[in-house]
Amino acid sequence: MLTTLRRIWEVQANQALWVIRKIIKAKETFGEAGYQEDDVLQLTTLSVKEIYCKLRGDYPRVEWWRLIWNNHSPPRWNFILFLGIHKRLFTKTRLAQWCHIDDLSCPLCNAADESIDHLFFQCQYSANVWSKLLKWQGVTKVPTLWQVAITWAARHMQGKSTGMMLFRMTLAACLYCVWNERNLRLFQQRSRPADMLVDK
Repeated sequence: MLTTLRRIWEVQANQALWVIRKIIKAKETFGEAGYQEDDVLQLTTLSVKEIYCKLRGDYPRVEWWRLIWNNHSPPRWNFILFLGIHKRLFTKTRLAQWCHIDDLSCPLCNAADESIDHLFFQCQYSANVWSKLLKWQGVTKVPTLWQVAITWAARHMQGKSTGMMLFRMTLAACLYCVWNERNLRLFQQRSRPADMLVDK
C-alpha cells in the first residue's frame, strides 16, 4: 500500500487522465500547506479546516469584525462601512494623493477639506445626522475621530442584544446615507436636509 502511495506521489500530472491530473495536483496544495510526502503517508484522518488554516496562515482577529459580519444591514451599507474602516473611500483628500483636485472642500458643509474624519464625524451636516440617530438610541457620546470611533464601537457594541445590533445597523446606515448624500451633491447637484436623512 505504501509503495503504491509513493508511486502516486511521484506521478507527473502530464502522465495521467485529466481527472487523475486534478487529484495529483492536490499534492502541490499539500506542499503549500507545509506537508511533506511522509506526513501525508502517515495521515489517518484529513481535516479540510486544518489544511485551510495552514494555507491561509495565522492572522490576528481584527477588533471591528463584528461591525461588519454580525451586522444585519443591507450589504451596500456594510460595503461602505467596510471601505471606510479600511480607509478606501475616495474622499477628495484621498483622490488628491493621485491627481490634482482644485476644490478639496467638503460638499456637505464647505467648511473644511473632505477627509474621512471630517466627512463622517466633524462635518456639521453629518454630525447633525449622527447626533440625532444616537439620541434616538440613547447613546450619549461617541468619539469624533474616525479610527477612535470605529475602535470605540467595536469594543462597546459587541453583544447580540437588540440594542447592540441596532447600533451596528445605525452606524452602517449613517455612513451609507452620508456618503450617498455627498455623492448626490457632487455628481447630481442635488441636496437634502439632514432631517430627511434621519427620517429616512
